[in-house]
Amino acid sequence: DGHTPCVLNGLRVSGGSRLWLSDRYHSAMLSFHDANVTMIGCSIGAAFGEDGVNIKRGEVDIQQCDFRDAQDDIVDLDQVRGRINECSFSALQRADTSMIANGDCLDMSGSRVAITNCIFQGARDKGLSVGERSEAFVRSSSFLNNNTGLASKDGSMAYVQGGSFQGNRTGLSAFRKKPVFEGGKIQWQGIVMGGNGTDHQKDGHSTITTIDKLDPMIARKFGMDP
Repeated sequence: DGHTPCVLNGLRVSGGSRLWLSDRYHSAMLSFHDANVTMIGCSIGAAFGEDGVNIKRGEVDIQQCDFRDAQDDIVDLDQVRGRINECSFSALQRADTSMIANGDCLDMSGSRVAITNCIFQGARDKGLSVGERSEAFVRSSSFLNNNTGLASKDGSMAYVQGGSFQGNRTGLSAFRKKPVFEGGKIQWQGIVMGGNGTDHQKDGHSTITTIDKLDPMIARKFGMDP
């Protein structure tokens, strides 16, 4: 009903797929619609539907979880608010499965999420995709060996504070994909770049800006300490 609480603590699950249920399409192994989701210490891997986890229209608090491998996006957030802390997102294409991870480690659409102390690695597309007028505050996170580390697109804004981008084909990317939206924007401070094919790239609709200090009001907007 929009306020239903769902709490998962220490869950381990893999091998799930997708489902049509009551005229709703659930694209993920774990699917939450119109619910507030808390996940603590969970291990989610090897999904054989489109996504590993999909959350639509709710609030999230995700802490110390490990997400691995899906056919498309490992975690997909649509119209979600909340925070993700100390989690790992890995598209490793393991030898013991025929599944190939084609999408993003974490995909956001129409969402506002604070992301801290996380790892994004091995994505064939994007480690973190911030799209369709989403806002992301990303602090002290690592992006390793992705096609693109972090992308902001289609009217979205990503604030990146600290962390590292290592071994990605492209570190930061800002662009417009759908003509109904504006371009993407990224502001970054104190990032360590190394071994990327290109550290950052943008199209003519978008901006990537290096700043000396992030406005403290931005962190507070996401419920974070400056």
